[in-house]
Amino acid sequence: VDGEGADETLREFERRFGRLPETPHVLTGKGLHFYFRTDAPIGCPKGIMRGLDVRGNGGGVVAPPSIHANGHRYEWD
Repeated sequence: VDGEGADETLREFERRFGRLPETPHVLTGKGLHFYFRTDAPIGCPKGIMRGLDVRGNGGGVVAPPSIHANGHRYEWD
């Protein structure tokens, strides 16, 4: 969940689809990354919600201890 309004996007997601289970997550330079395990084939769908990206098979993410372009360090929360 990235960008301004990340908290609002997360609340809206949970209103629509239910509460997210506890899972490791990372503070990024602009929001949060949540990491989930699944055996289902998940690609990299777009347009689920504003500010929400999904990365699965064939996708990549920036992970700790990388530094965002704005100078903030990615870190486990």
